[in-house]
Amino acid sequence: MNTQPDHPAQQAPNRFERHPLVTALCLAAFAAVLLLAVAEWILAGRAEVVKRPGSTASLFQHRSLIVREWQPNREHRFGTPMDRRAGSDEPVRDWYRLEIDSMGFIRPSLVHETPDMEIAFVGGSTTECLYMLPEERFPYVSGRLLEARTGLRINSINAGKSGNNSMHSLIVYLGKIAPLKPRYVLLLNAANDVA
Repeated sequence: MNTQPDHPAQQAPNRFERHPLVTALCLAAFAAVLLLAVAEWILAGRAEVVKRPGSTASLFQHRSLIVREWQPNREHRFGTPMDRRAGSDEPVRDWYRLEIDSMGFIRPSLVHETPDMEIAFVGGSTTECLYMLPEERFPYVSGRLLEARTGLRINSINAGKSGNNSMHSLIVYLGKIAPLKPRYVLLLNAANDVA
């Protein structure tokens, strides 16, 4: 007599067979997370971090925003235009110096390593103050005046660039000023927005 059944016992379906769509979605999600983790690990190894002058805070040197600014770590000399010479009652220098720090700000900006307060000035040529001595540019002078009256150590950041309008200034703020977390930001674009 044959003791074996005519049909072999069927095995119960496993969870992959019972829920194929859920299983496929879970595997796809796991693969996506794994791929993102590997990409982050690769990209984080390539990022160049620069230290803020005199601080332990760091910013990424390569920004994701294209900012209309003076190129960092440069020095420029500009001759005084003839119309400025003709319209001035005071002596006018033959040339003016513009020094840019490693973060693209006009020097002197970050004068204190550990300031009590930072104020950022963004705008066009009226903020930039190109044809003035560095110590006479109004963002710097404003910081020194506030320092004298309050007794606080104040960094007054000059992020001006001739021709910048409010949209340029907003991108400058988002790209390089917001990470510094200044207490105040002054927007001074004058007539550039009209154009």
